[in-house]
Amino acid sequence: MADPAQVRTDLYSQLDKAQELIGGTWDNADDPSPTDCTVGSTTGVTFTGTRRSNDTVPEETRAKVAALWESMGFTTETKDDVAPYRLIIATSKVDPENTLTFGLADKAMYLEGQGACGDGDLSEWVDIVNKELAAKD
Repeated sequence: MADPAQVRTDLYSQLDKAQELIGGTWDNADDPSPTDCTVGSTTGVTFTGTRRSNDTVPEETRAKVAALWESMGFTTETKDDVAPYRLIIATSKVDPENTLTFGLADKAMYLEGQGACGDGDLSEWVDIVNKELAAKD
């Protein structure tokens, strides 16, 4: 399992690259709070991210996002039954906890993700993140 700091960096990079590819204006609502995760019988730490936009892009953008995420080592599936969104869902081949979603509707779109499960203690990472946030204030 990876270091939680790397998990967070990787997740935000995966979302950033998709956001750059898609274009438009986005509201970044990435949650800095770590959450617990489990791989097999081992618990660890992960992070989540969410970005939303009221812009719209052509339908073929979903295929471009799928190709991007596949180039990063994800498998992708298309789901069109989650109204009003048409989705691309990506799952890491290495860590099934690491998932990414691109949702496209007629008047909005979003990106969401959960990072891989990192090797760490949740309470220690809550303290680390709180110190990081305090340093930014």
